[in-house]
Amino acid sequence: MDLAVAETIASGTRDQAQQDAQNDLRELRKQAVEAGRERSRKLIKVTNINQATSVARYNPAGRLLRDWYVHVYLNSLRANLGEPAAVIDAQQLEDLAGLVHRVRPGSEPLKALQAVGVVRSLAVDDANSAATTIVERLQSIGAKRAVRHAPDERFDGDAVRVHVSRHWYLRCFTAQVEVATNPQQPLTGVTHVEQDLVAQTLATREVRPIIGRDGIPVVTVHNTRMNAVDRALVARR
Repeated sequence: MDLAVAETIASGTRDQAQQDAQNDLRELRKQAVEAGRERSRKLIKVTNINQATSVARYNPAGRLLRDWYVHVYLNSLRANLGEPAAVIDAQQLEDLAGLVHRVRPGSEPLKALQAVGVVRSLAVDDANSAATTIVERLQSIGAKRAVRHAPDERFDGDAVRVHVSRHWYLRCFTAQVEVATNPQQPLTGVTHVEQDLVAQTLATREVRPIIGRDGIPVVTVHNTRMNAVDRALVARR
């Protein structure tokens, strides 16, 4: 394979993997946001039904608490995914507790504060769980996409080039996810040196260890047989 062709393939694979990661993360985040809104509707009712008369009455305190859950959930999710987010502090908690007590003047102020605190804890826990699920799903999605990007028959069935292309795709996909969800660790980003080494490997079929800036090996095989990582990629199809 000509080196110029190999460089185009390596660059194109990187661009495709990064774009796929961004799109998948965006879609999973949308799903998590909707799941959080649905969870708030199940947890907190905004109407009270009189069992004797079956008449529904609007519950303003429920509306405040439901909106509070969504506010905390969305901002906690954003923070977990490396996005700009509002800080949920004690002052917001106290202010909302005051509003809840105001619309329910017959209740004790302490109960309003406890209710606001419980809802905040639930929202934070749910957001943490949603973010963890998103990252785990992206890992599985990336592995499947890597195999689809370089199926067995690509490069006329050349096992080395197929293997290297899969690992390079997954490296770029995973790095994009890590950079997007944890921008405080820029060393996980893919470098042009890695890309050049991958292009050389595709061109010459001489496989060598390619270590990313984060210390993670991109390619570690030294023969034409697929290693355990590549077999795992195939198994996830």
